Amino acid sequence: LLAESDPESVDAVNNAQESSLHLAAQHGHDKLVRVLLEHHADPRLRNARFETPLDVAARTGHAVVCKILIGFCPELALQ
Repeated sequence: LLAESDPESVDAVNNAQESSLHLAAQHGHDKLVRVLLEHHADPRLRNARFETPLDVAARTGHAVVCKILIGFCPELALQ
């Protein structure tokens, strides 16, 4: 579905400014996080709490997701 959709829709956000990547990170869905990143989801987007998906994954205790996000976007570790 992602391959067929509008490339910008992968970064669509809800009312709390959370993208699909934020939500996948929050719930520890590591495979989905990887798929979203492979389809160019932006790991630097910030939600209404000014959190990146990495911040959300760290706050909710999902170390595997944190490693995936840093692997795709190493500069996140510097923030």
